[in-house]
Amino acid sequence: MGKKGILLVLVLLFYGFKAQQVERLTEGEVEYQFFFGSAKKFSDLENKVVDSVKVKKTEKEKVKNIVSQILSNNKGVKQTIKFKDDKVQMVLDAKPDFRNKTQFNLTQALLETFGNYYADLTENVVYNEQQEIAYGDIVVKYNISDLKWNITDETRVINGYRATKATAKYKSEKKNGKQKYREVVAWFSEEIPLRVAPLNYYGLPGLVVQLKVSGGTFILADIRNKEVKLNNKIKIQKAITEDQYMDLLDEKY
Repeated sequence: MGKKGILLVLVLLFYGFKAQQVERLTEGEVEYQFFFGSAKKFSDLENKVVDSVKVKKTEKEKVKNIVSQILSNNKGVKQTIKFKDDKVQMVLDAKPDFRNKTQFNLTQALLETFGNYYADLTENVVYNEQQEIAYGDIVVKYNISDLKWNITDETRVINGYRATKATAKYKSEKKNGKQKYREVVAWFSEEIPLRVAPLNYYGLPGLVVQLKVSGGTFILADIRNKEVKLNNKIKIQKAITEDQYMDLLDEKY
């Protein structure tokens, strides 16, 4: 057998082993890195914030330095999602320190606003617990089937996995009785037969390896095959529907 033949056998063995490992995953952890914005956006944001602050011209530079310091601390934040059979749990790993501007991470602060999630894929639902200033802790129940995905023909390789692009419209807010929507963009891989996704964006036939939502992007960092214990503390019996949550936002804002 020549060098090309040996190389081909090794490649086939490697990918066959990789596939077997993924297929055996029934519990473990999926780790994402969450990022907010881009360098260009940071520059634009810095100028907008400084211009919006009503202070003397002599104080503008001081404000700009503070804003620049906060933005320079912005780094990707790890977020771990645990799964076991048809149950998935996403609990925020850490909370930002709003008092310390030299260590404050804008990405971490944004991630905090998403809250905690618990998905029951057998029941086809996702529960989201979040801090709502006007109403205290709120639990929202999302029906996975309500999110209508448009799976495209566009593909790319992300972290070694061939992924397919999908888009969907989700309810973002409601004002004066008018429902508003935003677009979410997901890249999922059928090479990883896990129905796991960040936040409440489930319903795709494979692991979501990249997810772009309003404000930031989740990118797959690692998959760990290990025993996990899910400890759901979300009070799902007090959950309200997505439409009821939209109505609450409309009343307040």
